[in-house]
Amino acid sequence: MSPTIHYKTVINEYITTGIVMGYSVFYLKCSCNNIISFQFSYKRSSSIYCDKCNRLAYDLIYNNKFEIIIRRYFDDSFEDYPLKNNARNRLKTRVKRQHELSKMYLKNFCLLSSKKIFVYNKRYDSSEDHNIQSFSRRPFLYDKEPPQLTEEYLSLIENDTSPYLSMVIKNNKIFSPGDSPESKDYKRTLLLRFMILIHLRRRAIKKIIYNKLLQFNSQESEKLILNNIEFESKFRMIDENGRKIYNNLVQHIHRLLIRAAFNQEKLYNDYRIQLLINNSSIPFITSDNPVIKINGIKRNNLTIPSKIYFPISLKHYLLFTHPDVNHISIEEHLKESEVHRLNYWQYLCSTKFIISNLHSTREYIKKFIEVPISFINIPLCFFGFKSNFSNQELSLFI
Repeated sequence: MSPTIHYKTVINEYITTGIVMGYSVFYLKCSCNNIISFQFSYKRSSSIYCDKCNRLAYDLIYNNKFEIIIRRYFDDSFEDYPLKNNARNRLKTRVKRQHELSKMYLKNFCLLSSKKIFVYNKRYDSSEDHNIQSFSRRPFLYDKEPPQLTEEYLSLIENDTSPYLSMVIKNNKIFSPGDSPESKDYKRTLLLRFMILIHLRRRAIKKIIYNKLLQFNSQESEKLILNNIEFESKFRMIDENGRKIYNNLVQHIHRLLIRAAFNQEKLYNDYRIQLLINNSSIPFITSDNPVIKINGIKRNNLTIPSKIYFPISLKHYLLFTHPDVNHISIEEHLKESEVHRLNYWQYLCSTKFIISNLHSTREYIKKFIEVPISFINIPLCFFGFKSNFSNQELSLFI
């Protein structure tokens, strides 16, 4: 591949990423200080150039000495997504070990002053300690070859969320007294976005995608459209040894779902957000499926959760509540029985792993196995895709 073609491929990936993420305008400062701006309309990089000095955009981006911004508009505001620093080095970086559960999330469940967590494997009824650096780390979980845009996107969201999440945990407050309405909306969006991405980035989502693709025949699955982005890939259900595989098509759809997480936020924009505080001697636990969704409620022909619980530390839970549901005060100090109830829900919802700072996690979990409980696990995210071969449409509820 010639250098010019490679540059174009990299920039076309940026453009496609922007479209999938819901952004509409691309801003680029040229070396002549002119601003290149265009609307997303499936343009290719060869048609993007500075109208002052005629320099091509892919050359500017690859040899980045500026700041790239993509912008999306709302009814009365906009949001920018910067692609900063040295794009050339970043686009060439190849991260092999990619985390299913981020380190910045797991650190809030560690033993005091350490990076160690205790993990109970309910499939094998075993328990052992892990370092958060290595736990849930998988080879090329999202992207394999540069540019690893999904890995970069997740890192940017984590970098934005981490300092604010730490302040919430430290101060026992979601908002500060002097926060403006705009500041509150921004903070709320950070937490909502982070929660949705924790849910979507799991390996278990690939199995859901795989099972959904089985409903297509082989010809239909070779050419699919998701969020108006068309892509082609051969869908093979088994490898040469007869084993089920998550091939390139499944991987690609998973990446698109993660990068389209912004589109899911609007479902929950009017939900109330509350901080639940644990003052008991029993810590909260989390799992490999930490987002708990209960009690369905109808919205636009969809059944969405009326309440969404999400643990963010040993002492804190976030609760998102539908506006039609009666709610408690913004800050709720939970009794020990309520802590046990939330921990048991984590056990029920987990795919395989329960995570805590308790040496006796296994013994603690065993106490709940016979406890009767009833709750409804409602999908959190909704995606539609179709085959360009037959126009057959398929809905994906996750």
